[in-house]
Amino acid sequence: MIEVSISSDRFDELGHDFERDRPVLRGSVGAADVRLFPVADAVAYAERWLPLHRPRGEEFPHPPPLSAPLERGDPHV
Repeated sequence: MIEVSISSDRFDELGHDFERDRPVLRGSVGAADVRLFPVADAVAYAERWLPLHRPRGEEFPHPPPLSAPLERGDPHV
């Protein structure tokens, strides 16, 4: 079984960089501020940006090896 951890860490920076580098239209819908851009462009940008700015080691903390003794209070206990 593979566990996947999803985190929003650094997505504010990703969004800022995307808006700086790609065309994004700003407007409003009702009382909400909105941004309009092709989702495919955003995904392609994120695929390049994330490995450079949020390496997988930062993304997923690794549990201790099974041979390592567990300590009281360890979230993996």
